[in-house]
Amino acid sequence: MTTPAQRVDRAVRLTPRDDRPRYEPEWRTDLAEAQAQGLDAHDVARGAVRLAVRLRMGQLGHVLVGRSGAGPALGLWGGLGALLVATSLIGGPFVVLSLVAVVAVVLILARTGTPSHWSHWLMVASVVVGVVAFGYVFWSVGAVVDAADDFRPEPAAAAYAGLGLVVMLLSAVGLIVSAVIAAHRERRTRP
Repeated sequence: MTTPAQRVDRAVRLTPRDDRPRYEPEWRTDLAEAQAQGLDAHDVARGAVRLAVRLRMGQLGHVLVGRSGAGPALGLWGGLGALLVATSLIGGPFVVLSLVAVVAVVLILARTGTPSHWSHWLMVASVVVGVVAFGYVFWSVGAVVDAADDFRPEPAAAAYAGLGLVVMLLSAVGLIVSAVIAAHRERRTRP
């Protein structure tokens, strides 16, 4: 079983490097004083791990929206795109990995940025719509190939793959526009 001190160590490792000096002493002090305050040390350690995960997800969100520069943002988005392409070409375990990655990106984006600003929701919506369109195109191409292999007509629902590609393109444009707006707004607010 993991001890509370080991969980706090894990929380410190999960915390982004810039935030460690602020949180590590606080968590260690909270853990040391937990019993005197009538708190369960395991609850204190679990809270530290939850906050560390939230801080790390926030850091990933800042990279995704371009606050850490264009290079890291393009790297993460390119990695997600490469994973989706690998899913369409190879399938198998990449399907599950892609689903997990897409859900994680959508959740991270929903919690990052300025949720009251329309460009934030344009970015989140672009990712969701683009992934759904990609899934449809992936399915429709597979259905058409399977139908051709079995010498039967293609399913009627697979007839809109071209429209799915257009929706994917529009969602990519929406994502790029919202990222440019977010970067411009961020640059404008910095001193």
